[in-house]
Amino acid sequence: MSHRRSARLLGALLASSALVVSGLAAPVAVATPDPAAGEAILRRCRDIVPALRDAQVLEHLAGLRPARPEVRLEAEPATATLPRVIHDYGHGGSGITLSWGCADDVADLADAP
Repeated sequence: MSHRRSARLLGALLASSALVVSGLAAPVAVATPDPAAGEAILRRCRDIVPALRDAQVLEHLAGLRPARPEVRLEAEPATATLPRVIHDYGHGGSGITLSWGCADDVADLADAP
């Protein structure tokens, strides 16, 4: 994404009542926010968008986004005792980006005989 395009996007988000800033990849699954990491993220965002300097921080959250070397997106056939299972996971930090296409693929698998 170009700097100009990202600046327009940030401007649109700033016009709303809330903005989510994030960006941390950790090799270990930790569901507790790290205050030092949160401050570092805020500092970098405020360097890019000075208007964020006076923004109120409502909360710090940690979200786990499991990743795999390859997204698993496939249907497991039903058995005599279990229904068909459609697997769609392992997107890591790309989940929102990939969600549209993966949702279409899941719908196709769900509609398949």
